[in-house]
Amino acid sequence: MPRTSRIQFPAGQPGSIRIKTSRTGQRPEATPDISLEITLSGIMNSSQDGVALLSALRNAAGRVVDFVWVRINPAGERILGLKADLLIGQSLLATFADMGRKGVIESLSAAMEACEAPGAVRRCAIAAMDAWIEYSAAPIDDGVAVTFRDVTARYRDEAILQAALTEAARVEQAKSSFLALVNHELRTPLNGVLCALDLLAGCDDADRELFVNTALNSARDLNRVVGAILHLASLEAGTADIEPVAFDLHDLVEREAAVIAPAAAAKNLSVECRIDPAVPRGLTGSPDNIRQILRTLLENAVKFTPAGSVEVSLTACPRYSPGSSTCSCPDMRHSGAMACFSLAVRDTGIGIAPEFQSSLFEAFTQCDSSLNRLHEGCGLGLAICNRLSQRLGGTLTVDSQLDKGSLFRLDLSLPLAPPAVARRAAQSSAVKKRILLADPGKASGMVTALMLSRAGFEVETVNEGLEALRLAKLQRFDAMVIDMQMPDINGVLIVKALRHLAGFTGPVPIVAITSAPNACDDQRCLAAGVTELLVKPFRKNNLLDRLERLVHAEGGR
Repeated sequence: MPRTSRIQFPAGQPGSIRIKTSRTGQRPEATPDISLEITLSGIMNSSQDGVALLSALRNAAGRVVDFVWVRINPAGERILGLKADLLIGQSLLATFADMGRKGVIESLSAAMEACEAPGAVRRCAIAAMDAWIEYSAAPIDDGVAVTFRDVTARYRDEAILQAALTEAARVEQAKSSFLALVNHELRTPLNGVLCALDLLAGCDDADRELFVNTALNSARDLNRVVGAILHLASLEAGTADIEPVAFDLHDLVEREAAVIAPAAAAKNLSVECRIDPAVPRGLTGSPDNIRQILRTLLENAVKFTPAGSVEVSLTACPRYSPGSSTCSCPDMRHSGAMACFSLAVRDTGIGIAPEFQSSLFEAFTQCDSSLNRLHEGCGLGLAICNRLSQRLGGTLTVDSQLDKGSLFRLDLSLPLAPPAVARRAAQSSAVKKRILLADPGKASGMVTALMLSRAGFEVETVNEGLEALRLAKLQRFDAMVIDMQMPDINGVLIVKALRHLAGFTGPVPIVAITSAPNACDDQRCLAAGVTELLVKPFRKNNLLDRLERLVHAEGGR
């Protein structure tokens, strides 16, 4: 005899049906009470969720192995994308083969046997639909009534949110690790400066040089870390300007190879420089940024190479045609005559593990904290290089194997410099360039003047703004270096006065020295006629590189 069970349908109204089932696996015949058919149809048809009645199919042992579609409402047809006449009488697994693998059959069987809490909501993926379905089931005789809805959009939103939360947690953890590392990197040289100065205050002449060098080296390390942090911040904020100028690329590469040679020789490393003559010498771009990328790569190569060699190479892109002075690269983003080249640094060092290479150019990450501490540095150099390469329109890549070395390559395309400008950029003048240095501090002025003199400049030093104006009227200078905090006249007024001097409104570059970066002050300086700004404290090469480029770019006054 058929059994009768009372169920609650989704709309909350009771109804009863009788399902006559076959225990032999034959298709069941649904015979609902005619008196309840209208009520049942109304409930199912009005539901916004899918509603389906399924009858269980059992094996010889009486275990539920599948379900057969008995009835489905219009919302269910819409969600599944299948019509009722195609479903009724078909098995669930025949309709969606992956249902068994997803545990759906087991959960429906548990609901039918009252082994699962009433109204328990489950979620499953249907591969054939590329969708996620949320469903709940209630027992009806030897079957179940299932309500379901499509939650694909919600599931994907949840997945995106979870991925974002995971990434945010990873970045936060990386920043925490980075701050702990920077704390160490800042305090170590600062402690060296303080201790060396304490010892210097009460030492004899024999130890003075040792303590001075200790303080100097510690101060340089401190300045390097602070400078890297500030530089990365400016790149992230998009405030680092790139002003294209004409320069000699061959000379830039050769100079950087020569600069790193002493450090390499101290470790018994050889340095090789290979330049492809097919790469044009005179280009228009940002030599300071290219120099910084190359210098960082060379310094890292020497740092992480215990034995062997370091090689820097400049090669032309295979698609570059020297005869036509053009490049046929399909991704070229510039117009006009271009040079496309690769600047690479190869070493025979310790190499980089594959799992670290994908995050090598990210800020706040290091390959290994213990390795990083062993070799010093705060792990920002490559992140800065990557940002700079992107701003230049190039790409920076790495190819490395543990214990075999690394190859870092910058692929870049730059406009060719006009022939006359390229010739001037390639020439190094035999006549010493004259620099007017205005520095309010006698000690700092003396040190800066000595630095410039050793670099081959002829320097005239003054400690007051009025004296700087007087000399500018009487003598010829190729460039000026002016501290913006002069004791008698504000630096901005000095620059304005200089630009109004007869014959001084032309190309004579003025480098302004400031104590701290400030957007408003920077704009005032540039508006007054300053060519470039340099923030104290600065390294020797920061000033020398600017002056070398500026005085040779325009030829002075």
